[in-house]
Amino acid sequence: MIVDYTMLGAFLHCPMQFKLFVLDGLVLKEKPAPLAFGGAIHLALSEWYRSSNEEKSLQAFKDNYVDLEGEGTRTLANGERLLREYFVKYAHEPFEVIYNERSFAAHLGEIVDRNHPYLKYEPITYAGRFDSIVRWGNYVYVLEHKTTSRLGYSYFEQFFPNIQLDGYAFLCRALIGKCDGAVVNALGVNKSTQAEREKGGTSNYYRHISSRTEKQLDAFQADTMRIVECIHHSTVYHAFYQNKTACSTWGMCSYRDICRANFDSRVIEMGYRKVKWNALLGRQEEMEGGENQ
Repeated sequence: MIVDYTMLGAFLHCPMQFKLFVLDGLVLKEKPAPLAFGGAIHLALSEWYRSSNEEKSLQAFKDNYVDLEGEGTRTLANGERLLREYFVKYAHEPFEVIYNERSFAAHLGEIVDRNHPYLKYEPITYAGRFDSIVRWGNYVYVLEHKTTSRLGYSYFEQFFPNIQLDGYAFLCRALIGKCDGAVVNALGVNKSTQAEREKGGTSNYYRHISSRTEKQLDAFQADTMRIVECIHHSTVYHAFYQNKTACSTWGMCSYRDICRANFDSRVIEMGYRKVKWNALLGRQEEMEGGENQ
């Protein structure tokens, strides 16, 4: 079995969400604006750290984002402004980029299921895709890009403890032999004007180092294996429950309409399309044969 943070996060949020996304391959036909905007910014920053070419980076953003109706903040104009100011602010980085947009996988452990009639042993691989891995002085960090509309010091409290960054640090250690944690590279999405920013009233850019120790990375491995055992049990024995305390968190669950309609196929056909989650590459892949295959 190959697992990654996206799969773990879905299962921990709600086992039924895991089934609908990972096993059934359902995603919303219309991607929410924060995800679409953040994804396009990620692609632009990936190009920036690959080529240091401002125009290529801006083009990567514009090629992957369109203005959405009713969205006044996450717009092409604001995204381009955010990136141009980023390129000026971080024209001279304090670190060296070792890897950029690198996928990697490492052995996590083994599942032994003595109760299953034929599946007695299964190796588990943990996979992830780094935004970047950087060397900053004597330290090695994962560089993780984040876009948010709630940027402030308290924003960074969510990253320790944090299973996503733990996993990236675990893979970084497996790849190059060490990892001291992650640099959270946050870009704030807001409507502040150039005059306000020049007065120092608003900052769109913060970086925060979230350190990890060897013991914490070992604990991630052990804890993740326990989660994977639960995923294995739910998958093999078709036992997925709805975590109804999570339906309205994170801006509403993407599958809330399906559950509210008692899994009515008409709701699924109207609002969702079929994809396959590729954990090794950390991306959705379109299903052959159209949206509703």
